[in-house]
Amino acid sequence: MHAMGPPVVPSTASLARVFRAASVARVQPKKKPRSAWRRLVYPAPNACWQLDATEHVLTRGRRCVIFQLIDDHSRYAVASRVARGETVKDAIAVFDTAVVAHGVPQRLLSDNGLALNRPGAGLRPAPSMSATDVPPRGPSEDPATVSELLTHQPSPMS
Repeated sequence: MHAMGPPVVPSTASLARVFRAASVARVQPKKKPRSAWRRLVYPAPNACWQLDATEHVLTRGRRCVIFQLIDDHSRYAVASRVARGETVKDAIAVFDTAVVAHGVPQRLLSDNGLALNRPGAGLRPAPSMSATDVPPRGPSEDPATVSELLTHQPSPMS
């Protein structure tokens, strides 16, 4: 409209109102106002971490998997790892890296991707566990790792 030269250009909302009145545009259902958008935020750092792995195609068709572990309070990436495939070993390694740097989270969420849920592998799910199951440690001791924690868990019931 600026190119056509009118001195005053109508707003987008004014044009939409005129088009709806003339039945030229579809009426959309009332949308939520932006003030209604609310992001779920955990109350403190290390309250909940989320683990995810994404496959990425490199040059010449080679593939890699990027593991990302994010603190759900601040959306801070507490650890990342690039691997050749989505394996349990790499999932544990990225978790161990984050625990060494930031301590043990209260909760760990995952989408149960291939690294944690191999279909047809004959594996049973491990018992659920949270950081409250971890014995307290002094500041001078090494942080617990996933493999240490799982070693001390009772085996799943058949």
